[in-house]
Amino acid sequence: MEENINFEKEIARRIKLLKDYYHVHNFSMDGIQTEVDKLIKFIDGMPESKLKHQAYITAYGWSDKEEYKTIREKEIELYGGDPDAAQRYVHEFWDKYANKSSDEEWLKGIDSEDGIVKVEIMEDSENAVGEMLFWRGACNIRLKNFAEARKDFETAAKKLNRDNSYHPNAIAGIKLADLLGDEPDKYIISTSGVTGERYRLYDGGKRLDFLEQPGFSNSNGTKNRYDCIYYFSAGMKKSSKFFDLNMREGETVGEDTLVSKNETITIVAGTFENCVHVKSTSDDYFKDVLSETWYAKDVGLVKCIVKNETQEEVYELCEYKINGGNGYMPVAAGNIWKYKNVNIPEYYQQILEFEIVSVFDEPDTGSKYIYMAALCVLRNSYENCDSDTHISIADYALPNEKPNEWDFEQAIKNLKLAVQKNSSVKASLFALNALEYFEKCKEYQGKGYRFLPSHTCGSSINIADNEIRYSESNVYSLSPFRWGSRHAENKIFGIKPFRFLKKLAGTLYSDKWIAGYSEQKTLDEGELSIKAEDGGTVTTKAGTFENYIKVTFDLALPDGANYYADNFKYMHCGTKIYYYAPNVGIVKFDCIWGDSLSSSCELSEYKSAATNGEYMPIYIGNHWIYDEMTLEEGYIARRKYDIVSGIENEFFLIDEQEFMYLGTEEEYEEFKKSKGN
Repeated sequence: MEENINFEKEIARRIKLLKDYYHVHNFSMDGIQTEVDKLIKFIDGMPESKLKHQAYITAYGWSDKEEYKTIREKEIELYGGDPDAAQRYVHEFWDKYANKSSDEEWLKGIDSEDGIVKVEIMEDSENAVGEMLFWRGACNIRLKNFAEARKDFETAAKKLNRDNSYHPNAIAGIKLADLLGDEPDKYIISTSGVTGERYRLYDGGKRLDFLEQPGFSNSNGTKNRYDCIYYFSAGMKKSSKFFDLNMREGETVGEDTLVSKNETITIVAGTFENCVHVKSTSDDYFKDVLSETWYAKDVGLVKCIVKNETQEEVYELCEYKINGGNGYMPVAAGNIWKYKNVNIPEYYQQILEFEIVSVFDEPDTGSKYIYMAALCVLRNSYENCDSDTHISIADYALPNEKPNEWDFEQAIKNLKLAVQKNSSVKASLFALNALEYFEKCKEYQGKGYRFLPSHTCGSSINIADNEIRYSESNVYSLSPFRWGSRHAENKIFGIKPFRFLKKLAGTLYSDKWIAGYSEQKTLDEGELSIKAEDGGTVTTKAGTFENYIKVTFDLALPDGANYYADNFKYMHCGTKIYYYAPNVGIVKFDCIWGDSLSSSCELSEYKSAATNGEYMPIYIGNHWIYDEMTLEEGYIARRKYDIVSGIENEFFLIDEQEFMYLGTEEEYEEFKKSKGN
């Protein structure tokens, strides 16, 4: 260990990186043990001091190894309290409530003795209390308690350190509360969200990286899906890079290609010369998303195009204020950039504002750490509703997990208005199909049936490079949604054949899948085996089919993983068996999730409007309806895929799922008891 190291400064830097790990890694602690081990190795080499043992306490506290708990407790006993207990507790609190509880339940938890009351009495808890207050404000925003939300965000901003990303997060929250609290009954909200974003500018201003983005967003529409443009410019990539001016024109490094350093572009805010133009692909999570960005010197990001296989959004700078700084990211507190999606009709109100709240220099490296408050809102007045807005209003009539508040009459009314408005072909086609779907749901509701996860969606299919690419629910989605409570109900994943093909193969069918074909592919989860063989005759509810092709996918569950954990993250693992019949498509689909569960779905109805011998025919008018065959009697578990429109190789697909128990809530509970689960 070098004698001239400033241990106090260096250990503070390393501990901050450890504390940031949770946010930088998308609210995940996966892999943190490696970083803890590196930190402990560094601490081992420090000279004996109280600082050394306080550092041990922190490191052991963030470890996920059981044996470190004993060491940590001994260190605390000998050398004092745990300075990071409050921060870790907030992370544990987040894991308990976020995306698992209603806002009412989450708010109640925050206000309980196990919530903010407990955090406030912990050592060095100001930042942890600030984070807790931020999430209290987020709950109040979603519950439309805008005045209360503003108080929460304002108090959070006062408590949080300015080098904590939750500080700009709270600043953006204040802006959102003020905006939504002004004439709240005038607008229908399509998108609203706030984030606190942190970037690092270094290498003499030649490289800018995205570091983290805590916050929240709510979307009830099809527009401005990519309005977090700074995230989609850099954060969606493993490199997390906005630009690197050390790259040569035309050079590709990782996911990024520096196209040009001297383009002239004209946008809403004016004409800008000598712009840097970057094209980027995304990592595996957003593998279908591409971005193009332009940066103007002494201005910053001026244009961003984000697109997937079926949707493209073009964002342009429309207003900006530069208080100071230079280069392709001028850095000074108070610098503001405002953008608009130029393809959105003018009767929508767009607020896409990004403001630098704080800047911190790191003299040793020459880096600047930038803390940005981001506010993204898209809304429309009730007076100017188009078809998309009426579909959004229909969605508001069906709050998730609140069946007593489902208003199918209101949803049907707005879907009829969407058809009458007829502002787009896709919106009208979706609304027509959704009307039929919700008439059935209203009937089920009248009979008191127990709803399980159900939806009607607008999805898409794109054919390119001999691949049939499916994008689920990427256009519209309406859902009378309610979670089930029996393990056996996870069989519903057995009627999602298109979803698993996308994840495993990237296509709904490949001409390579002929008898005798086999392939090994390396996925993030491990080795995938694909095997194709000729079948004979298979009989399903829809009839008997000959000359089918059987394709089997085997992907072992990663060590320590669970099929159903982390929002059903690994349901594509296990064994998936597809039966393809000529001129029809998938006629049967079997899922085996280890020893824990299995499912089989069969084609029950279909229409092949125009086919030419294909094993996966994709034409307008074709549709498929599948039933899950292994659930006990008393369920509807059905999925429909219906190709309703398209031009050339782009198709619009209605994608429906009916899943419910054909009995009342009381009968459902009695049924569960009789089955022992």
